[in-house]
Amino acid sequence: MSGAGLLIVGGAFVEWAISKTCDHAGVSAHKALSQRLREGKIEPNHDIERAVLRAHYQTLHFIVCNGMNDGLLDDFNPGAGQARKLLRQRLANIDKAKADELASALSDDWQSVIGQSFDIPTSAKTPGAAARAIPQTHCDAALGELLSMTQWTDPERVDVEDLVRDEKHGWAIAFCGYLHQGLKDNGAFTAIYTQYQLEGIARQNKEILAVMAPSPDLQSAMDAMAQVLEKVRDTTTKTHTDVVEIKAMMQQVLAGQNLINESQQISVLMEQVETLEKYQSKTKDQLMGFLQYALPRMTITDGQITEKLPDLFAEVLKNLEDMARQMATPSNDPQVLQDLRVQVYEFLEKYKIDKARDALAKARKKRREQAEAAARDEAELLVVEAKIETTAMNTITAMDLYARAAMMIDPYDWGQAFRWLLRGADLGYQRGKLSGERHFLDKAITLFEQALALTGDPKHASCPLKGRETEWAGTLNNLGNTYKILGERGGDAMLDKALTAYELALQEYTQDKVRLSWATTQNNLGEAYRTLGERGDDAMLERAVAVYELALQERTREKVPLNWAGTQNNLGAACLILGERGDDVMLDKAVTAFELALQEYTQEKVPLQWAMTQNNLGNAYATLGNRGDDAMLAKAIIAYELTLQEYTQDKVPLDWAGTQNNLGNAYQILGERGDDAMLDKAITAYELALQEWTQDKVPLQWAMTMENLGLAYWSQGKKKRAERCLRDALSVFRSLGAPYYQNKAENTLRQWGFDPDQD
Repeated sequence: MSGAGLLIVGGAFVEWAISKTCDHAGVSAHKALSQRLREGKIEPNHDIERAVLRAHYQTLHFIVCNGMNDGLLDDFNPGAGQARKLLRQRLANIDKAKADELASALSDDWQSVIGQSFDIPTSAKTPGAAARAIPQTHCDAALGELLSMTQWTDPERVDVEDLVRDEKHGWAIAFCGYLHQGLKDNGAFTAIYTQYQLEGIARQNKEILAVMAPSPDLQSAMDAMAQVLEKVRDTTTKTHTDVVEIKAMMQQVLAGQNLINESQQISVLMEQVETLEKYQSKTKDQLMGFLQYALPRMTITDGQITEKLPDLFAEVLKNLEDMARQMATPSNDPQVLQDLRVQVYEFLEKYKIDKARDALAKARKKRREQAEAAARDEAELLVVEAKIETTAMNTITAMDLYARAAMMIDPYDWGQAFRWLLRGADLGYQRGKLSGERHFLDKAITLFEQALALTGDPKHASCPLKGRETEWAGTLNNLGNTYKILGERGGDAMLDKALTAYELALQEYTQDKVRLSWATTQNNLGEAYRTLGERGDDAMLERAVAVYELALQERTREKVPLNWAGTQNNLGAACLILGERGDDVMLDKAVTAFELALQEYTQEKVPLQWAMTQNNLGNAYATLGNRGDDAMLAKAIIAYELTLQEYTQDKVPLDWAGTQNNLGNAYQILGERGDDAMLDKAITAYELALQEWTQDKVPLQWAMTMENLGLAYWSQGKKKRAERCLRDALSVFRSLGAPYYQNKAENTLRQWGFDPDQD
């Protein structure tokens, strides 16, 4: 999907997800920040603004992911995936480099901001600290980050949200607590929050004790609470506070609070707050539950208990009335949702908050289970469809179906999603490898990269997720193989990508942990080095020889005979190129390696691998023959003809073309020594090769064969044809960025008396 499409689909889904999963305050905060962004009032490169944006987008990402997990969002809506991509993209675009610098700068004056919030006298504030005005939207974003990153219990979460919504104190505490460098684990923030809440409890108890005769037990509990509060005050002055210690103190205070006799508390409040009398008969259960459950969780300043409690309780009743009205209104909602509302209402009427939450949790769990079952069924149907299209040779369609199935099952079973992505990618890899059509390989790369995303650490691109190291390394190896094929057919850029992928894979595929996988990746790395070496870099060829010999430490004939033969063949191919460039020792080593490979690569067991090695052995014989030994050229021709028994045009068209090109080279050498009939055979072989080695499928191989054809025409005296072939080949070498072949073609044209730069 294009960047604009991602922005539209993902952005729309984020807005919808916010409306579905956030309360009014959260929606308002998101709208306010979005509006400021649209109006250009936020500067993303400013330290504080960057921190706010990161907190905001982290919160949105959390909402989208967890909303789907909780079954609140539509799992099948394509916008969900685009929303995740959009949010990850926006997070990536916000520079984090100065985060530590920002925290350090704020560490000097955060106490000042806190001081202003708590009305600490000016003399107690940090000298020279500047006042800061921090918008409410900043607080909401920071709060969202805190709530998503910290394992608060449900009651604590409510307390933190209420505290932060407090106009006078909360937003400053939340924002400064989030940014301060000493609060990375939110420990000191929790301490501030706990101190503030405990002092509120103490004030409530003070008012209650003022209007009732305390029993000895109650007075003792109050004294103990006072001591704990004093300890809290001392503890929270420290920068790093043990959260476990603070929570233990809080539990001790709440235990003392529970010693207050419920009936005494209610009767005292009834006497003191006349406005509550009208609720005594009808709503006594709600009032008792309200006082028992909500009162310890509220922070009410001195002298306001009688003023605020009636209004707060009225809000509770209004909420129940709204629910009752909603249930009485005809609705098209699913029956299960209507039944849930009734069940929750019945619990809330009796102020059984925990039971209401349990009912909602069970409903959500059931919804998630239903969504998962539906997703699994649909994904399996997509896989069946993929198999149909594979049989019909609609490879790209089949690959897309595997990718869709993987995306659908990913939230529930990453392992199955990973296997389906690999299956789809392998379809494209095999089809592209055999046919030479690039779009299959490009599609395979896309699916391999999606599989890599399931196993890689999103925060560290070059590292796997814990527990998925083997899958990550295997995918990188497969990705490297695909890049390697594209590199063999074109420029060096894809080969460089292949090298990077193999080297990353070897971070996890180590010789001591997974010997054979390590050896396989070393073998593949050698092939990439060898291909680069073919283009003129002897150092790359020497690297190839070295890694092949490393691979043979584990790929032994006794353990894995066919893999041993494969690496022997590859070693021979690298040595052969060095031999062609004048190293006779390497040429002899190449012949030996090919002959060893043929001990296991037999025509009966593995006909195609046998043919490949026969072709390579023919190349070695041809190199020896090029140095004056006609008998070796005859052996080369025999080896190529043997190869063509298995390398047929209908079965492996690209390999067949390669052997035809090699056969043409052997004929051409004989023709240059005076046998004109051999030149005719060489031209015929080159023309056959060009039937499959086409410019659109394998441009580098096409250009190499055109160059060979031009040399044959020149030997026949057909100079215009020869020049045309060389110039066509040179044009492709230049477009691919293949300097070795480009220089070779230019030098040939100069030797013939032509200017390479004038057509």
